[in-house]
Amino acid sequence: MEEGDLKARFEIHRLDEFGELMLDFNRMAEEIEKLVSRIHATERTRKQLLQEMGHDLRTPLTSLKTSFETLQIHYNRISESERNELFNVLVREIDYFKDLIEQLMTIASLDEPHFKASTEKIQVQDILSQEVHYRQSNQNHLRWSFNSSAPDSAVVLGDSHLILRLIRNGLDNAARYAQAQVEINIRQKENDLIIEINDDGSGADAESLKSFGQRREFRGRKITKDGHFSLGLGSVIMKAIAELHNGSVALENIQAAEKTKGARLTIRLPISSQTT
Repeated sequence: MEEGDLKARFEIHRLDEFGELMLDFNRMAEEIEKLVSRIHATERTRKQLLQEMGHDLRTPLTSLKTSFETLQIHYNRISESERNELFNVLVREIDYFKDLIEQLMTIASLDEPHFKASTEKIQVQDILSQEVHYRQSNQNHLRWSFNSSAPDSAVVLGDSHLILRLIRNGLDNAARYAQAQVEINIRQKENDLIIEINDDGSGADAESLKSFGQRREFRGRKITKDGHFSLGLGSVIMKAIAELHNGSVALENIQAAEKTKGARLTIRLPISSQTT
């Protein structure tokens, strides 16, 4: 082990005190090997994240630089509508840039080996109800509906800030692609809370379905229906938060009469068995 062979173990052929010591050493060596493996995996993840960050930041920075230079050099030569379009591009790029930084920092935090989520009882139904009410009041271009058949006693143990981030990412994603309506349903299924977020958009393409929640599959930006850019990191964060709470997320298209009628995001979170 001193020379770096972390798989080295004693061969135990005796059952006396020395044999017990060898067995204890082998157990300790097993834990050391697991710990070192986790450290190496964390370091690989960190390097991968930094590489992705450098690649993903380069695109909006290049676009921002080009737009600013165009305005600086040709401001008096271009029409007002062209200037407005350039300003709109700048706003979209800055929004994308800000969102990208925030999401990458969130992923980096969740990847920390010592990251600990707080543990508290969370009324997911209340969070959803408040979020839907807010969006009904502030996103008038969409109809929001919320249906709950889950009992009030069905609570989730975890970090309320992360659960809120998980829900907001799911609702934001639905709002980004919905045409007119977003429907949210929550119910209890055995020992899980099942949250379904349905939009009436055009549905997700095959690449988006395949790469949902995966970091390495997605390598390009997509333009959403409101003209903003998306890298797909929101699904990575949702998956990480759900798994941190022993849950899961899944994306699928809603099919009706052999046609795609939108997309459905399903979030599963285990219900706390603790009593008040």
